[in-house]
Amino acid sequence: MILSDIEIERLVKDKNLIEKFNKENLQAASYDFCIGNEASLLQKRDNKEPVDLRKKSNINDMFKQISFDTEYILKPTEVIYVKTKEKFNMTEDLIAEVIEKTSVSRIGLFVRKMLLNPNFSGYLHISIQNISPNEIVLYPGMKIGQLKFEKVNTTPSRIKLYNNKLDAAYQDEDIFRGLNATQERKAAVNNAIDRLMKSGNQ
Repeated sequence: MILSDIEIERLVKDKNLIEKFNKENLQAASYDFCIGNEASLLQKRDNKEPVDLRKKSNINDMFKQISFDTEYILKPTEVIYVKTKEKFNMTEDLIAEVIEKTSVSRIGLFVRKMLLNPNFSGYLHISIQNISPNEIVLYPGMKIGQLKFEKVNTTPSRIKLYNNKLDAAYQDEDIFRGLNATQERKAAVNNAIDRLMKSGNQ
């Protein structure tokens, strides 16, 4: 079941579903989210070796961190990952899908789809590509896409909830994590377990 504006607003009040929520951004069955002023540019690597997902530790030089207080001019073919203004806190019985806004797609901006899993919490880093022949202005507060929220028929098993997974690479993401996120997440979880075990033995 896709949530209506009434149900989305109720969950914002009861469950803090959307932080920095703006009621004016509510549509009948979706929420228009905005970009902030932090981003990561996808750039050509100095290393000329092909990109290999099996070697994630050698890939993060593809990303350049930037910020823009007024605007950023996105060049044709350029890809950027822009942090959302809002933070999202999914409940265990909800998923959400990032979809394009018609007004954005018609000027040649391609916003890639994303899926927010049950119990995900964090800012989104939206992948945007300029597929037009023209330069396009991005600016803080720009409505770049929509989130469609949907109820899961039955609550997922606890171990599969996003916040409980060791490979939940982007849980609580604030600063862009690139492609080392899974290793960082596992290390953080293992360190927390070690601390708990040590404190229990004292």
